[in-house]
Amino acid sequence: MYTAIFSVAVAICLLTANWLIILLTIPVQIAGYVLRVPREEAMMLESFGEEYRAYMRRTGHFLPRLIH
Repeated sequence: MYTAIFSVAVAICLLTANWLIILLTIPVQIAGYVLRVPREEAMMLESFGEEYRAYMRRTGHFLPRLIH
């Protein structure tokens, strides 16, 4: 989900061809993810426990892992 949202933001930045939008949008999105993901993972671990921990080991945080 995060990868898709980030990809759309990058696409919008490229479509606008405005450096100001690029310089503001990308860092803000990255900062938001860095702050949100650990809290979300903690919530998922609390809800799903070891099943989610196993899921975390076989998937990437932001980009899908190509090799398992």
